[in-house]
Amino acid sequence: MPAFSHDPLAGAGERGDALTVALDHYRPGQEVYLCGPPLMVAGSRLRLLAAGVPAERIHLPTEHVA
Repeated sequence: MPAFSHDPLAGAGERGDALTVALDHYRPGQEVYLCGPPLMVAGSRLRLLAAGVPAERIHLPTEHVA
């Protein structure tokens, strides 16, 4: 699923940051896997939790697990 971050010159695709686009497609029961820089992963995890994704469905890279 192509996602473009508000780029007016981008071709066809959904617009918005990747997490917003992913949340638009999220269905209860799905697993969510995050990767990226630590601050981005932490912020994304908080957004997922706030959106109602259960913590046990959110999977982080092993270096982010405390």
